[in-house]
Amino acid sequence: MSRKVNVVIMGKTGVGKSTLVNAVFKRNIAKTGVGAAITLKNEKYTNRIYFSNQPIDLTLYDTVGLEIDSEKNRSTLLGIQSHISNQTIGNLNDINIIWYCINSNSNRFEQYEDDLLQQLRYDYEIPYIIVLTQSWSRKSAQALSHKLLLWNPNLIIIPILAEDYETDIGCKSAFGIDDLLSKSIYQYNDMKSEVLGDKIQILESQEKLYTQARSKALRIVDKYADKAFKWGCVPFASLFSLQIIYGKMVSELAGAYGVSLSSDDKTTIGALWAAVLVLSPIFAIPGVSGGVAKSMIEDEGNQFINATERVVRSANGAEDNQEILERIKHELENRKG
Repeated sequence: MSRKVNVVIMGKTGVGKSTLVNAVFKRNIAKTGVGAAITLKNEKYTNRIYFSNQPIDLTLYDTVGLEIDSEKNRSTLLGIQSHISNQTIGNLNDINIIWYCINSNSNRFEQYEDDLLQQLRYDYEIPYIIVLTQSWSRKSAQALSHKLLLWNPNLIIIPILAEDYETDIGCKSAFGIDDLLSKSIYQYNDMKSEVLGDKIQILESQEKLYTQARSKALRIVDKYADKAFKWGCVPFASLFSLQIIYGKMVSELAGAYGVSLSSDDKTTIGALWAAVLVLSPIFAIPGVSGGVAKSMIEDEGNQFINATERVVRSANGAEDNQEILERIKHELENRKG
């Protein structure tokens, strides 16, 4: 009985992803070039191979090259995520893995690449192997491996030369493909267990951080509720004073969850609440009580905490500060509406 192996091949433009596809299948089925963007859309290749006399139904998903700050990264990732989601619905014995390709002579692995791999690893629980392509210089490959292991000591790194390389002093034979397949197939269960174990630790750590953030946030609400009570007891106190208290409170509440508010953000969020204040019938009554002011700040503070925590939890580190803020504003707008 054959085993299914599904591989997503990722990496920057020109690192040799398509050449790797051809080397694994031992025939030219993917277009290749030299340092150019040959793969213009995510391509899927499926074929049966025999490895160690075992039949393997192998699917290689060759992706468009990734570039820093490139809009096409977003569509590429959507395709990768869709493919991974579809594949992981299959049999539990199926292998689903990422081969992330880096040119061994580039000597570069950037933060956005690591962030991307961690997102795919923990969102989809897919293990990955770093593949050092074009490793005609073992010295360069070893130097880059050392740098990568300093970045992350748990990486599995395999240097390969997907096709024979001609030099002035002779031909360097291709190597590394069998090692890559062997680790992907026979060490997969260990890699998968490590991914799941790491994810459990991360989730436990995140939950602890959320608990700490909420505890801090509730103390902030108590602090500003007390200030609102004192404000409400002052004769002829202004509505503007309560807005100032609210603005300072939401700024600190956002900070408790690692979100920073600009002056414009504070103004926008403050305006949402100001509409509620103006429409509130209590402001038609001279000498608003401290108890009412305190209650309003407590209610609004708790609503802001809940909205922020929902957004931060769902973002899971995958969105930047401004994207998170826009989603918090959207939640608050919906509640006000």
